[in-house]
Amino acid sequence: MKIEEYHALGTARRNKRKHPQLRFSNSQLAQLDRRGPEYFEGAFLADPQPWPVTSTKPQTVGQVFHTMALEGSQLNEVATVVPDDVLTSNGQRRGKKYDAWLDGVHTPYTITAAEEQAVKQMVDAVYRSPAAANLLGLNVIGTETTIFYDHKPSGLKLRARPDLLVGDRGRVIVVDLKSSRAPRPRDWPREVAKWGYHRQAAFYCDAVEALGYDVDCFRFVTVDNEPPYECLVYELPPEDVEQGRSENARLLDELASRLRNDDWRTADGVLQLGLPAWAKERVELIVDGETIEI
Repeated sequence: MKIEEYHALGTARRNKRKHPQLRFSNSQLAQLDRRGPEYFEGAFLADPQPWPVTSTKPQTVGQVFHTMALEGSQLNEVATVVPDDVLTSNGQRRGKKYDAWLDGVHTPYTITAAEEQAVKQMVDAVYRSPAAANLLGLNVIGTETTIFYDHKPSGLKLRARPDLLVGDRGRVIVVDLKSSRAPRPRDWPREVAKWGYHRQAAFYCDAVEALGYDVDCFRFVTVDNEPPYECLVYELPPEDVEQGRSENARLLDELASRLRNDDWRTADGVLQLGLPAWAKERVELIVDGETIEI
């Protein structure tokens, strides 16, 4: 299945909400959680769309890197490098010259010369990393395998497209390739929590198990998208995957309810605001000569 067809399955118009082909993905659940129900309805269900989902520059670079690293594609098969003379004086991709040049482009993406060098270095970094190279060198069960499955508690039809499945039927490792500005050990846990990657792990593991495989673990292959383009491999602990599964269940129940009731409002009334714990003032008490912070 082409990637465009895959994404189209989750962007049905209002009069097709109950269409049997309507299937929701992890990235759509993430938007429901991060952007809220009104954005979800507008981006994926409303007709016409008030705010279409568009790809940003970092996402574009990540997608080119992703395709080259996983599929072994050559750069010219995935992206066309924008000539300097069609860019504006400050490097922007707009104007008559750029539009005329773009009309003749037949690749999915366009990148600048600087982005081209970054992508090549990122791909090289993956295969220079022993941990990543060993992982990608295992028996490949599937690359970007499209999976359809049902979430019985909510009644929703779901879809997933894990980057890579390696191993064998008795020990499948689900692999996700990430480009990031924060792949270091002190930063990556925050990235996982911020972007809900533990929910993605659970979503993909459940999809793979729906195919009849036993999932051994979920691993991220992360690559810094800035010099020195370091590549690190992480395995997500089972308890974190389980937390992601629990959070997914809550979001799926919410989505099912909103679809049934056609209700995409956010909370009504006045909401109570409270500072997060880390921002509250601390009080120091001295008890038996020991300082305690509360």
